[in-house]
Amino acid sequence: MISIIVSSVNPQLQQEFRRNIAETIGDEEYEIIAIENARNPRTLAQVYNEGAQKAKYPYLLFMHEDAGFLSKGWAAGIERKLAEPDCGVIGFAGSKIMYDVPGGWGIDPCWNMMNVVENGVKFDVRINDGVCFDEAVTLDGFGIFVRKEVWEEIRFDEKLITGFHCYDVDFSICTALKYKNYICYCVDVFHNSHGKFDEKWMCQTMEMYEKKWRHFLPVTSSDIALSSKEIKKNEERAYFRYIRDINRKGVSLAGHLRYFLRYPWTWRHIEHFVRVIPLVLKSKLINKKLVNNK
Repeated sequence: MISIIVSSVNPQLQQEFRRNIAETIGDEEYEIIAIENARNPRTLAQVYNEGAQKAKYPYLLFMHEDAGFLSKGWAAGIERKLAEPDCGVIGFAGSKIMYDVPGGWGIDPCWNMMNVVENGVKFDVRINDGVCFDEAVTLDGFGIFVRKEVWEEIRFDEKLITGFHCYDVDFSICTALKYKNYICYCVDVFHNSHGKFDEKWMCQTMEMYEKKWRHFLPVTSSDIALSSKEIKKNEERAYFRYIRDINRKGVSLAGHLRYFLRYPWTWRHIEHFVRVIPLVLKSKLINKKLVNNK
């Protein structure tokens, strides 16, 4: 028995979404709670919490309306896994680690996992072959399952999440502090989008990191063992990639350097630091010109 919550902005996509669920879910009892969110858009945190509050069944699925299932009879196996007391969130793309740096779930490609057809292309990235459910920490929010009682304990953060980003990373890592999250490989899904990693995403991510995430990161799944030294080294590289990416998108680097300076001064960190300084100076000059032109 499952309640499916979706934020609806496109009537045609919503019709196709309902048809896909009906044709693939199997014999399980279900409901679809579609909340119209086009005329007066609210955050996904608000919409999902509202939908979950209305849900009458013990298992919840939060899904984008441009996503769906390729496998038939998918609900029974998912529900059996969700029923395990230590099960948190189940999704189809994510990572086994979230470092103490700002960023999305794919912050370190070495630990990323995916089982999704995206815009017609199959992404099957595995760490442990042969398993149906592989433990993860962070999950992509295009399709995530959770027990209603776990959602009631964690909930989506309506206070800090002010847009359409970070709701999934935040919810999954907060859940991972108490439960085990999983990537599902025994059910095939599709998603006709790649996400939008723009300036709004960067700003929301940094705000979540500064106000919330950095107080409990890093978090890893229970099946990997990295020393504190290894994690610190990987964090430094991940933060360098983050600074490089936000610079490419034209986002101001002001305030980011102070976190980058905290890492041990290894030769690699010195190399990264030398490469970062010109980016910071360039960012300051651009911002100064923008201010003067106003």
